[in-house]
Amino acid sequence: MSGVRAAVLCVVFAGALSVLCSTASAVAAQPEWGVCVAAKKAVYANASCTEVAEKKGVADHKGHFEWHAADECYEVRRDGSFNNDNCITIEQHGLPRDKGKFELAPSPTFALRSLDEPTSEILGVGEETCQAMSGDGEVISATEALVQLKFTGCQTLGESSHSILPGIPGEPGEIITEVLKARLTEAEVPAGSGERVPTTQLESESGPSDSIVWWEAGGRRYELTGAVAGVDSPSDAMGTTATTEFAVDNGGEQALQTTVFAPESLGPFATNWLSDWAVTYAQEIELRG
Repeated sequence: MSGVRAAVLCVVFAGALSVLCSTASAVAAQPEWGVCVAAKKAVYANASCTEVAEKKGVADHKGHFEWHAADECYEVRRDGSFNNDNCITIEQHGLPRDKGKFELAPSPTFALRSLDEPTSEILGVGEETCQAMSGDGEVISATEALVQLKFTGCQTLGESSHSILPGIPGEPGEIITEVLKARLTEAEVPAGSGERVPTTQLESESGPSDSIVWWEAGGRRYELTGAVAGVDSPSDAMGTTATTEFAVDNGGEQALQTTVFAPESLGPFATNWLSDWAVTYAQEIELRG
């Protein structure tokens, strides 16, 4: 998801935590990145922090695990990396120390790569196809990340394409996006099923009305704007790898538009991304959905 990390991609984003005390399950108010760590007199009963410890349907704070959102400074009993509650000081008497009482929940960098040949369907115009995608990113909060993507071996309507100014110029066949914002959200998948799943939404860092990328092919210039969300998996488990799937039936999360300049402006035309991405985080983290 630079990487969603995909990423890439959560973002990442400050999110609120909601605990459902009347049931054995607990979920975040929205999907978020964080860590589930062992703790005494804690909220959660399981190691993925999805089930509230309760007695007779009421949370009793006798669990063994606690949730901490990405980039949160939290207190530990021993062997912490930091000496104070802002997780800045890491030394004592000028020497590194690993016996502090505070720890910082990771907001890791990540790498992205395509698992297939990425395709953009520009409805009413044609296709842009690429041989591969790579990228990197960094989680910046519980719900947001910053990412940058590079597509290689690209053709638009059968003509070799490359990114241009305004934006980041690419070599022949190479399309490099602007820095994008990746925001954790959710979608109904399949559409109409009533089942909500975590997704990562990508758009320009300055908003969906701004350019994701400009490119040129066959003497025409193209601009891509809007937003698109891919379905994330797995969720509710600590790990360093994940996938993000972009498809047209993932709950209507395709909201991209392509404008064609030839040299007159044509469009914008609705655009769909079709691709599966692999995400590799630099540190273990959990996407709790």
